[in-house]
Amino acid sequence: MAESCNTYCTADERPPVEKSENVSAIIPHPQDIGYDVEFVEENIKLEGITCVICSLVMRSPIQAHKCGHRFCAKCIEKYHETSDGIVCPFDRQPIEIFKDIGREREILEMKVYCKNRPQCSWQSELRYFEDHMKECLFETIDCDMNCGIKVLRSDMRNHLENDCLVEFPCQYQSIGCLFTGSKRSLTEHMVLSTNQHLLFQMQHEVRKVKQDFDEKLKAKDLQLRILGERLKTVEGEIVVLRNEKKKMSAEIKTKNDKMNQLDAKLIELEDLVEDNQLKNYNKLGDMAKAIDGLKVENQKAVAKIDTFSHPFILKIDNFDEQFKQAKTQNNIIRSRPFLCLGQYKGQLKLYLNGNSNGIGTHISIFFCLIEGPLDDMIEWPMKWKKCTIELIINDTVIGSHILRGVNENFKNFKRPTFAENETGKRGPSKFVDHKDIPHIIRDDIVTIKFEIH
Repeated sequence: MAESCNTYCTADERPPVEKSENVSAIIPHPQDIGYDVEFVEENIKLEGITCVICSLVMRSPIQAHKCGHRFCAKCIEKYHETSDGIVCPFDRQPIEIFKDIGREREILEMKVYCKNRPQCSWQSELRYFEDHMKECLFETIDCDMNCGIKVLRSDMRNHLENDCLVEFPCQYQSIGCLFTGSKRSLTEHMVLSTNQHLLFQMQHEVRKVKQDFDEKLKAKDLQLRILGERLKTVEGEIVVLRNEKKKMSAEIKTKNDKMNQLDAKLIELEDLVEDNQLKNYNKLGDMAKAIDGLKVENQKAVAKIDTFSHPFILKIDNFDEQFKQAKTQNNIIRSRPFLCLGQYKGQLKLYLNGNSNGIGTHISIFFCLIEGPLDDMIEWPMKWKKCTIELIINDTVIGSHILRGVNENFKNFKRPTFAENETGKRGPSKFVDHKDIPHIIRDDIVTIKFEIH
């Protein structure tokens, strides 16, 4: 176990890794574990830069919170895939991990030698090490042609040209040359077999020209057969068209004769229509005069209507029963339609259990305009000054409300349309408080008195 949270241990001080945690089993690909390098600077302390798991210089270092141990990112990732929970592989304690960017920068700035020294004299920062190894001429690599031999990168070209055992086919294989051999023998073959390759090429071109000619000839034969069949079909169609032409010519002559007859009839009808239009114009003039006279008479009749606003009385029978029903069903009581200001048709809407902000506590009452028989002959919007509403119980006014006209263009006063049937509503949503209604009502009748000026 580690002695303290911030203590870094050398490789000799670490406990042995259990067999089930063998590094090669945890990290199967060497490029995923730490860097196996030789530093230029001597006597570097490795305990702060080596991985607890692979014991190499850390790649993408990760530090554990609390215990402070550090690992390669891939090493600790693979370790946790084979262990239960996120624990430190050194002291088996639960940990939290984070990327140690500062330590990574320090490691990458350290100078290292090439693995192939002393043959290669390269030395630079660790961050450039792997890029160099991909180009180092002294690195031993597999043959590019996978012949199974490993050679220095600097010797690859000579190996491929002189020693590689992989056989290459002749580039003229596709046109008949059957030679295969090493790169050196292939070069000699290309020099010695020039005439044979030219012959192969000529034979190939001849075969190709003959094949193209045969294919084009077959296409032409097919085209001729198709054209011959099409010609027979067209000849048959021509015969049919000639017969149809004769038939159509006869029909056209018949239709022309009918057209001439219709033209004569049309001229006759136009003369008749012209005479009737003149007569209709005279009749329309007489009708217009008659309509104007009716409008004047209607206007006089409307003007004679008494515009004095008599009070409208709405009596509510069985008030107690209707009041109880309204508490559960929120019923609406509508008055019979009546004329107000002598010309406009209106209606009262009564909510015994309230409407809007008066629900459950007050009686609400509203006045609205509805379609009337004189709507075409009266002025819109309706002009009014004051509206008075009273609720009377036992000959006593329990509640009253006065509305005053402010904006005659307000939508409630516009003419009702067929779609709307009524133009909104105006009135108090808190007309009479339920608490003000007497418990005993004579004849169980409540009266609403409405008057508008």
